[in-house]
Amino acid sequence: ELVAEFKKNLTREIDFLYESINAIKFRENFKAQEGIYIPQVFTKYSTRKVLVMELIEGVRLTRIHDCHIQGLDCQLLAERGALAVLKMIFEDGFFHADPHPGNIMVKEPDGELVFLDFGMVGALDSETRESMVKILLAALEKDASRVVSYIEEEILTVPIKSTVGLRLDLNEVLERYITADLKEMSLNNLVTDFFYIIRKYNLKFPAHFVSILRALVVAEGTGMLLNPNFTITPYLEKVLRRIFARAMDYENISKKAFHYLFDWKKLIEEFPDKSHEILAKLASGRFNIKFENKELEEIGKKIDSISNRVSLSIILAAFLIGSSLIYTNYQYLKSLSILGILGYIIAAFLGITLIFEMLRHR
Repeated sequence: ELVAEFKKNLTREIDFLYESINAIKFRENFKAQEGIYIPQVFTKYSTRKVLVMELIEGVRLTRIHDCHIQGLDCQLLAERGALAVLKMIFEDGFFHADPHPGNIMVKEPDGELVFLDFGMVGALDSETRESMVKILLAALEKDASRVVSYIEEEILTVPIKSTVGLRLDLNEVLERYITADLKEMSLNNLVTDFFYIIRKYNLKFPAHFVSILRALVVAEGTGMLLNPNFTITPYLEKVLRRIFARAMDYENISKKAFHYLFDWKKLIEEFPDKSHEILAKLASGRFNIKFENKELEEIGKKIDSISNRVSLSIILAAFLIGSSLIYTNYQYLKSLSILGILGYIIAAFLGITLIFEMLRHR
């Protein structure tokens, strides 16, 4: 899925018509945001191969070497950049997936941050954003159990095989990085260890989840270019708590309740027909229940594998003992002596087979 996502983004990177649409949407989302500027696109002159945008006078972040000498408030710029990326992800659901210093500049003379290069973007629906908010808030509160539960219920495409081990490893990582003072916490280090856990447990995450984490880490790195002590975590917590509080207010809850009422209405309307269909199948004997327990299936496979090894070991031992007895007691009979040597060869072959089998299923 990640490779497919990369291929899709690479194709879109060279399609300037797609980029112009993204730029227009970002400009609309940030038209009232203080300190952030998105250049205007001139669609009349733009095509798939040519993108015509407003000329911006300023300096790219990659060329800022000393804030004080250049008369810039780099702490303010880092904060603005971080809050802009967080707004894109968690409020707008439409984010710049590559906010590195080369794609951001400081506009002169007013010092606004200007985002550039909108070829690589991500889009999230409201449900995915809610899931991300819950997971990240649980992580910031060092609640590994809730993080694992939310990930398993709302994010993963394949069930977790060992939730206990995952919970213990995740708890260790959260305890290590999330301190009482979030200003000391590096999101980059936390995400690095989180990806190690993903590989260890072979977890299958949707591509957009990885894109979000990448965008957050890149945004933190961009902030550190402006201020070496910058971390995005305090701003992340502030934004997440504000969004969570907003989701819990009366207006939002009443809107959701209204939608749920429509779902219940549909369920009540369909219930008589569905019930009749099930009862008809029961009466005719055509009602089948399929039961599948993947954990039992895995246990069965392991038991079969262990049984095969035990059987092979017993046969190996029998050949070794039998061959030794024949070779030791009947050396004067050439035919029986050869039979003993042949038994050793078969035992050696079985031993090698057993070793390979054990290594293959480690």
